[in-house]
Amino acid sequence: MKNSENSENSENIISLIKQKRTITRFISWFFSVVLLHMLFACSYFKVQQIEAATEAEKQAQINNFEQEQKYIVIHSQEVKYHLEKIDVNQDDQLLSGTLVPLNANHMHPKDPNIKIGKTYRYNKNKTEPLNEVHIYLNGNYDLEQGKEISIPISEVERIAVIDKNVGRTIINIVGSTLGVLALATIIVALTKSSCPFIYSYDGENYVFNGELYPGNIIRDAQINDYLKLNDLCENDGFYKIRISNELLEVQHTDLVELILIDLPQGSEVLVDPAGNPLVIQHPKSPIKAISNGRSVLQQIKLYDDESEFTFNSVSGKENDLSSMKLIFQKPDQTESINLKLTVKNSMWLDYIFGKFNEKFGSYYPTFQKQQQNFTVEKSISWQDSQHIPLFIYVKRNGNWILEEKIYSTGPLAFRDIGLKIHISDIKTDHIEIKLETGFMFWEIDYASISEGINSEIKSRSISAYRAITEKGSEVSRLLQKSDDQYLTQEEPGEFVDVFYEAPEISKGNERSIFIKSKGYYNYTRNYDGTPDLRELVKFKQEGYFTKFSKTSYDQILKTWELEKTSDYAL
Repeated sequence: MKNSENSENSENIISLIKQKRTITRFISWFFSVVLLHMLFACSYFKVQQIEAATEAEKQAQINNFEQEQKYIVIHSQEVKYHLEKIDVNQDDQLLSGTLVPLNANHMHPKDPNIKIGKTYRYNKNKTEPLNEVHIYLNGNYDLEQGKEISIPISEVERIAVIDKNVGRTIINIVGSTLGVLALATIIVALTKSSCPFIYSYDGENYVFNGELYPGNIIRDAQINDYLKLNDLCENDGFYKIRISNELLEVQHTDLVELILIDLPQGSEVLVDPAGNPLVIQHPKSPIKAISNGRSVLQQIKLYDDESEFTFNSVSGKENDLSSMKLIFQKPDQTESINLKLTVKNSMWLDYIFGKFNEKFGSYYPTFQKQQQNFTVEKSISWQDSQHIPLFIYVKRNGNWILEEKIYSTGPLAFRDIGLKIHISDIKTDHIEIKLETGFMFWEIDYASISEGINSEIKSRSISAYRAITEKGSEVSRLLQKSDDQYLTQEEPGEFVDVFYEAPEISKGNERSIFIKSKGYYNYTRNYDGTPDLRELVKFKQEGYFTKFSKTSYDQILKTWELEKTSDYAL
């Protein structure tokens, strides 16, 4: 009963930091959040309606608006000012600051007025509406230049955020009452950690595909990363992608090459974590999907149905791991199957990793520098001991045997990952597969199997033909091979357009395109205070990170339950 209650609570509280496909997702009961992913190249952004949420770090997180140098504009009717020295008082539920005139670069003819399904464009030669936070007030407040104001949070009607550090995203929150924790949820998005964003040119626009070499934050522990580019189209004889730094980090890219696989039409191709291609034909869904004794089949049965399993309940009292068991009908007369999983890291993992980093205080830059000499083996060993990967087990002769581990994919977009599994030694009429990870570290949208047909797959690798940075520099030599010669992007807003020659496709075939990348990135963080050594040493213990995740979740859940009963709660 306790596990069932915990799972139900999970489904509520997971809305705190949860992400939706393509970019950030926040869930809530009464708020409507609009997420816009801006097409970086053309200064466009497109609106997508999603669910929304409240929760996170309260006042400390809200103050990150100032710490991250957000340009805050406060609106009352037709009057607007820049709000400096912003502060949110949790106890009194007040938004405070000093009003000053708007900078000329932030005086726009139109404020963010978002409509679902419409594409917007701005003129970069006339205005630069990035890194802004617009706060709209109910009623008509007397706003005067130089005046210090304190406004009840309940009087905040709407917030629009235009930010260059998170994929040039605009977030609209609309509601009759906006609590402190709703503001804090936005902060989580604006201060998230990630890796280079990758966009595919589809002939008209750049389309966001995901993140390159996610989780590779250590120079000497880099591993190759493979990502399918579903939106990439040939244009004038070339494929074109864009790699951009849109977060507070320094990104070092060593290799980006395309892998082309041509097969008869109707064949889906995936790669496994090592880059080996697999064919998916006539996929079969599981007949059962179970977590903690309850069915979760509907959450992973359909592809791209906006319903996913979030590993939000623990398997038992002895640890804080979460798992799912998949049961498939075993195919006849085949020695192997190809498993397809559509997965991504959760936004919660990103958030909780940030809370871990905060414990280093002002020592964090030094710690990060020392980390760069860690080996791949040392990095993987720590991740494994903390149950950060997604572990995949197959039941053989009554025992769970580890088949594969999937490391970071990033939290901003789901990935389709394939895995070949030999089944000749499985004597039952069904196949049992277990997915296990730390508490709320991963999300899965879809799972299926198909018969293993991989012998005739041929691929070709294409190196960069040309690569032009936002400053006009040609840097293709830095991206053509893995040689420790890096393209370094130090600031948000830096990007490179990479061109690849597009060979002809034989008649009757269709092409699958993957990008193989290698590199690493370091966060730009300025935490305050001394290191919490007593707490940090605990992270050397096996499984402490997932325990930290579950404990932090429980603390937020408790706070959420208390605030739900208060006057301003949702």
